[in-house]
Amino acid sequence: MLEICSLKLNIHMDNCRLERVLPYLSEDTVERIRKFRRWEDVIRTVFSHLLVKYMIQKKTGLDWTHIIIGRTQYGKPYVKHNTGLHFNVSHSGEYAVVAVSDMPVGIDIEEIKPVDFYALRNFFTKGEFDTLMLTEPAKRLNYFYELWTLKESYIKALGKGLDFPLDCFHITYMRESKYVLKDENSNHWFFKRYEMDKRYKMSVCSLKDEFPDAIDVLDSEEFMLFTGMPL
Repeated sequence: MLEICSLKLNIHMDNCRLERVLPYLSEDTVERIRKFRRWEDVIRTVFSHLLVKYMIQKKTGLDWTHIIIGRTQYGKPYVKHNTGLHFNVSHSGEYAVVAVSDMPVGIDIEEIKPVDFYALRNFFTKGEFDTLMLTEPAKRLNYFYELWTLKESYIKALGKGLDFPLDCFHITYMRESKYVLKDENSNHWFFKRYEMDKRYKMSVCSLKDEFPDAIDVLDSEEFMLFTGMPL
């Protein structure tokens, strides 16, 4: 069963408090985040990793502090333990989100910011871009992010990275706010969008047309308290 969890981050968390949770991460992850230049990227990466481990622990009963996350040759994260689970993670702005399932899954969240539509037209099929530009101007930015997160969630579910360009497939709206895509391998992929915060768009892609009606949303303080991490 697909499960999704969202974490609202405290982007302004001070360094002393952050240092207390670093022992819950692998040495490789800690080494990597210490090279980041932007504090916001440190917070997003740290808590994305912690949220993944927490979700895997909930599903498997493994000691979440010992769960090891690896990456495929295309950069898609996976659990090195033989759990039979798939997961995907995304973060943007003040949110980190994780989807966990027994089948491949992809998730993408994006903070809504102004974009140059024409500069990004090569990431869409001609039909998708034509529909975007025919959308009422007041609604066009929202529609752009809806379509962008849908396409990104599919790419992330496939796990092929940039080897599978965004303009080589077309997502079709079906009914009841659902979308469907049939890929070159005759696999039917299904999508669902979630309205979690009006400043963000989020989409999930799965091989099963079974999505939770709602998602859990925690803030970073609740998360640390709930998991027993030091405040």
